[in-house]
Amino acid sequence: MHLIFGLSTAFSLWMLVDAVQRGEGSRWGWIIMIPFGEFAYFFAVKVHDFSPANAGPARRVDGGGGYSFFKAPMPSTEDLRYRFNQSPSLNNRMSLARGLYDAGEYAEAACELAEVVRSDDSDAEAHYGLARTHLAMEKWADAEAEFRVVLRLQPGYANYLAWQEFSELLVQLNRGDEAAELLRELKRVSPRLEHCLELARLLHDRGQYREASEHLDEALLDYDHAPRHVQRDGKSHAQEARQLRAQMSKTA
Repeated sequence: MHLIFGLSTAFSLWMLVDAVQRGEGSRWGWIIMIPFGEFAYFFAVKVHDFSPANAGPARRVDGGGGYSFFKAPMPSTEDLRYRFNQSPSLNNRMSLARGLYDAGEYAEAACELAEVVRSDDSDAEAHYGLARTHLAMEKWADAEAEFRVVLRLQPGYANYLAWQEFSELLVQLNRGDEAAELLRELKRVSPRLEHCLELARLLHDRGQYREASEHLDEALLDYDHAPRHVQRDGKSHAQEARQLRAQMSKTA
């Protein structure tokens, strides 16, 4: 009995983590936690990962170093269109939008995402998808507007990735002061080592060494007194933070 309970709990956690990684935590999280909800998620979503069309690693779809707003491999756009035509639900429309984005059909993906937003303006995932598609189409003002909506609706969406991507957009638009202030706000919202490091990198690039050093010193002090599991998870960030701190010490 204990073995069965343990396996059931592990399976539920696997499905919950998978849903969060897909950006589906807000849609499926509560369903997974109810009895047999994990199996509903598996057969509705996860099982498609094991089809031949989805074999292989997850794809990055913007042609560069950025992230797709949907990181798991997707069925073909033809399959997704068929599913949506058979059952035009919001979930299937969202899946179609992801597939279109994955295929580089950004304009059509934006249209589908806009329909999702019209149906549910509080859907942070759809707004984030719109921000990414606008970036891909170099519609900077539209991307900025959508990033702001994501930060308002769900600041921690996609593990705070929207903050980083929004700050990169602001830097690209020669609005470094705004980017720095955005990352300062991120540090206030979530003072994790990697967020302090992101801010310090930007300040370093802008020649603001004193403030960058202060943020790194504070973050590394917190890290040195953190529980072991936190230190283990943040080891690479701590190493990079110390390297950057040493580099600035030589510059001073």
